[in-house]
Amino acid sequence: MARLLSQVLKEEEVLKYGHIVECGRQDLVGKYVGWTAQIVESKFQAARGGILFIDEAYSLVEDNRTYGAEAINTIVQEMENYRDEVIVIFAGYPEKMQEFLEQNEGLASRIAFHLNFPDYSPVELTQILDLMLEKSEYRMDERTREKCFSICADACREENYGNGRFVRNLLDHAIMRQADRPDSGASEWYAGKRGGMSSDSGRFRDDRTEKETTEPADRVLRRANSIKIKPAVKCRKRKHVIQYMHEDCGSAKHVAI
Repeated sequence: MARLLSQVLKEEEVLKYGHIVECGRQDLVGKYVGWTAQIVESKFQAARGGILFIDEAYSLVEDNRTYGAEAINTIVQEMENYRDEVIVIFAGYPEKMQEFLEQNEGLASRIAFHLNFPDYSPVELTQILDLMLEKSEYRMDERTREKCFSICADACREENYGNGRFVRNLLDHAIMRQADRPDSGASEWYAGKRGGMSSDSGRFRDDRTEKETTEPADRVLRRANSIKIKPAVKCRKRKHVIQYMHEDCGSAKHVAI
């Protein structure tokens, strides 16, 4: 959202350059006395003509043993010094951000707009998954899509489940599980970026080899978070072979790339 906003403001000539300087607590708080103020000022200088995006800004007040308070005070001062050159965006969860704003009396008065983005619905999460699949050159059939919708619906009932990050992790784990499963009677899978991951009768298929897997799609998604693999790299017959060893069963699978 911040990147889209920077593009719009650049086109409207509100910002000179329209670039974004992203930072978090670790990028603003120094280790020693006097370092924090200099670090914060350098971030504002780097963001001149653009946007300074401070992610999880509430973390600056979560540890009283560090120089988070000094960082907040310096941010307030620099917001006034660079008010015509830098747009500052503070991002974080609503409840924690309210506590953050209460830490400095001058901070809340310098923030003109408050935007609250509600959590994605299961339908929107599934649409995000479709976009990620298309970008990664994978695909899934309707049965698998319905199963993913059910998983997203369960996730939406939890607090701070991650929204789009949850979908990305779900897809990453499914792809990893798909790549690690052998076909019946075969011990090697040839992996490349092109092709797709689809499901026939509830089974994932790797379109790059046109071979069906042997495990139902719902089990793949349900077990995605429990996969533990140890990578080791070796070379055989002029091909780089990645060997994955399952900790739970001790069996080895190979993926040639």
